[in-house]
Amino acid sequence: MVARFTVFVYGVVCRLILFATFLYSIGFIGDLAVPKSIDLGQRASLLLAMLVDGALLALFAFQQSAIVRQWFKRFWMDVIPEPAQRSTYLLFSSLFLLVLFWQWRPIDDIVWDLENSVVRIGLYAVYGLGWLAVVASKLLKRGCLIRCPLYLGWLMVFWATPTMTAGHLLFAIATTSYILVAIEFDERNGMAESYAVSFRRNQAWANRRSWRTT
Repeated sequence: MVARFTVFVYGVVCRLILFATFLYSIGFIGDLAVPKSIDLGQRASLLLAMLVDGALLALFAFQQSAIVRQWFKRFWMDVIPEPAQRSTYLLFSSLFLLVLFWQWRPIDDIVWDLENSVVRIGLYAVYGLGWLAVVASKLLKRGCLIRCPLYLGWLMVFWATPTMTAGHLLFAIATTSYILVAIEFDERNGMAESYAVSFRRNQAWANRRSWRTT
């Protein structure tokens, strides 16, 4: 009973951290109402900023990619009790993001800066719609029709900004590249799963035929 309650409390804490990280992500990427954002924070030389930001993005991508590998899943199942595995994954993802927010070095060079107020409001609206698409996709069950709005929502979040700095552009290119790789990975998994289902159906049909003939 105590163990179940501990796991429950642990899960609640992990999800609260995730929710706080999610809210900060909105401000960080959109450069909205947070003390440190993608364009606001500790400055560094161009080379150092690119090295630090590139390393942070690579570290986060590695963490997200490693969790789907079989060797990691086997390690994860051996080390983390099954009831706490999902919560621990959410906690690690949140911590990696928080480290990225903390150590990110802005690069101030302007790529574009759209001054028209209607255009700026429109881009912020697209940015907000992107987050709504991400949330809606996460709340619904996974599937091909759900992953497409999820990826589209992330692309809207990464690119819909009236002021694009070099640092924001680096972030958008890196995260978009990761999404394109994820789409390819999901397609391969979907095809493999489809082939597996077809094989099991054909095998069951052959077994029924064999049973009837005998």
